[in-house]
Amino acid sequence: LRADEKNAELERERKAKKEEEKLAEAHTRELERELKFMRELNAKMTNDFIEVEAGRMRLRAEVDRLLFNEQRKEKTLQVLKEEVERKAETNAREMQDQMEKEKEKLRGMMDGDALVNALMGKLFAKDEEEELEEGASSPTKAGEEDERSER
Repeated sequence: LRADEKNAELERERKAKKEEEKLAEAHTRELERELKFMRELNAKMTNDFIEVEAGRMRLRAEVDRLLFNEQRKEKTLQVLKEEVERKAETNAREMQDQMEKEKEKLRGMMDGDALVNALMGKLFAKDEEEELEEGASSPTKAGEEDERSER
């Protein structure tokens, strides 16, 4: 009887040990599943982090590129503005010089006209004096000239 009790006891211990092993295996499988999930989650989070960082770096590069382009545009605009100002100053000087040349030319022409007018005035004054002198010395010649002018 004691042997039967001992065998029953051993059988219960063996069943309990088997049950304990099953529970340990189930717990191990559960821990392995959790570990696998955690690894996958960690890999996904790492990939997400890498994507976020890559996106952030792309955005930063784009911002830097846009800032550089804006600075380059501002420099180009400044250079163009300075070039336009220099060109305007050059054109203004050239126009001023041209106007001065035209003034000098006009002065020369006016001086020439005044000279011509003075010479013509003297010439006409001489002709009138000569006509008056001739008219006084020969009344027939003056009459002939009057006849010619009437024709």
